[in-house]
This record gives sequence, structure tokens and C-alpha cells, in this order.
Amino acid sequence: MAEFTGTSGNDTFQNLGGGGSLVLVVAASSAGGVWPSVNILVNGAVVQSNISVTADNAAGATQTITVPVPSSATSVAINYTNDSQESWETGDRNVYIKSIALNGVALSPTSATYARTQNGAYFDTVQGQADMVWGGTLTFSGATVASAAASGGAGTNDTFNGLAGLDTVAYSGARAEYGIAMGSGGSFTVSHGAEVDTTVNVERLQFSNMKHALDMNAGSGTVAKLIATLWGQDYLSVREFVGVGINLADQGRTGLQLAELAVNTNEFAQRAGSFSNADFVNTVKSNLGYTGDTSGFLADLNAGTMSKAQLAVMASDYMASNMGTYVALMGVMQNGIDYV
Repeated sequence: MAEFTGTSGNDTFQNLGGGGSLVLVVAASSAGGVWPSVNILVNGAVVQSNISVTADNAAGATQTITVPVPSSATSVAINYTNDSQESWETGDRNVYIKSIALNGVALSPTSATYARTQNGAYFDTVQGQADMVWGGTLTFSGATVASAAASGGAGTNDTFNGLAGLDTVAYSGARAEYGIAMGSGGSFTVSHGAEVDTTVNVERLQFSNMKHALDMNAGSGTVAKLIATLWGQDYLSVREFVGVGINLADQGRTGLQLAELAVNTNEFAQRAGSFSNADFVNTVKSNLGYTGDTSGFLADLNAGTMSKAQLAVMASDYMASNMGTYVALMGVMQNGIDYV
């Protein structure tokens, strides 16, 4: 089993179908109060991006970065993206590689090539070195890399911990090839044949044909509850609907703001029959299977003491508190929801 840990930002882990891992021990110096940011590439493609290196080299601190590597890898690289010498007074921003190993095989920085950049523009390629004092990409390739990668074998059971931020684990196959289930302590398992991965603090899964949201105690859950409330549980499987809502939630829309947008769409008016208060109340009542008196809610809407959006949020909370009655909603709230 390999364990991969993200950063405090938004991380994307690539599950590349191999059991190997690249382990880097690094340190850094900052400039202008900003630390270096690096991407890790395998076979020329970014597998983990925007890693902030914050271990202070001057203080002797180090930081370990671990990324998955497939057995078919022929090259691995470190891309330093924000090199800048603000001034000698504020410091020179650099990345210092203390060690790098692929499946336990040490790689020497001097065996790499260093495509250097200045202010983001390429200017030359030189022999690799441990101190990345220019921006650019340090690339390891050749027989040593290929042999070390092959020793990782086929897929194993991996653990991905995204820490803070909006984090994603990307898989190469279609959604139907994978099983997703809620684990313990807020974790999820993703199964693919004999391989079973565990995600912790990971909000999204990405497949070749769609995405899957796991953050059902946050924005994605709010979207699911509102869709079930306003359109009915059948619409939870309409991935385009779900995708629109999740994208808006990711932009920072609150539940009330999402509800306000939703009740004023033509799609809702078509579902309800019109934009009238009466049709709104009747539609929500039907979707909830509510048999009680709703005349008071209609009176509040007509009097302007409550908005449709406020009532939609209230109704969605009612659904959540009576989850056992709403099987489809309960399923996605427990195991996440597909979207495009």
C-alpha cells in the first residue's frame, strides 16, 4: 500500500494504475513572503500540481512529497513554476532537493536534465543539480527510471489524503468500472477489480466520462437536497443538472443563493407548471410526499413574509432530517453523486 498526501491547497492525484511511488525530500527558501510552487510530472503529464514547498532550508527543515507512479513510467520530473528573486534583501526563492527515490531506487539530480526558465521563459538546458535556483523542469529518464518504475508492479491499494482544499483523485477508466462506498471517519473506498483505494479529505473523483462528488456534507450535498426538493429524487441521476449546481456551489454560492437561482429557472417553471406561488408549493409538497396542510406556507409566500428560496431550503432540510423516507437522496448523501 502506498500513501499519498496533498497540500493545504487544491490537489489532484492521478491514480495511474501502478503500485509504485516517487518520494522526494525537499526544502526551500522564500522571496517576498512567497514559497516555491512545484508540479510533479510522469511521462510528461502533470500528476500532482501546485505543491507549495514551505520547509525552510536555512532552518534545516525538510518536506516529503509522495506521488503515485505507474509501472510503465519512463520519465519523472519536477517543474518549479514560480522562481523569482525579488531582491537580495527579501531573499531568493529556490527549491532544494535533498533526496529523490523511485520505488526505493535513489535518483541523482546530476543524472537529470534541467530545462531552465527565467521569468517563465525557457533559456537553456543544462545538467541537473540538486539546488533548483532557476525556474524550469528537472527531468529524470532513461533505463534507471524505467527499471525502477517497473519494479513497482501492478496496482496496489492506495490511500489518498487531500488535507485542506478541494481535492480530486483522477482515474483513467469509465465510472461504471469503479465501485464507491462510504468508509469510516468520513473516508471513502474506491474499488476497481482487486484494487481498493481509500480517500480521506478528498472531495471529488474524476473518471474518463464523468465526475463524482464526495463532499455531501458541504456544497454538493446542498445541491443534491435542493434538486430532490424542487425537481424530485429522479433528477438526482440527471448528471447535467447536478453539474450545474455543483459548479455554482464551488464558486461560493450559499444554499439560499442556489435556491434563489433554481426557483427562477425556466426548467423549474416547466416542472412546476408555472412560476406561481401555488404551483411552487404544490410541486415541493409532491416531491416531499408531504400530506400535511401547506396553506400557511402559501399564505407566507403571497404575503411576502417568506421567499420561495427560503421555503425551498426549509423543505430540503426537512428531507435531510427524514432521510430514511427518501431512498435515492439517502444513497447519494451517503456515497456521493455523479455529475458532468
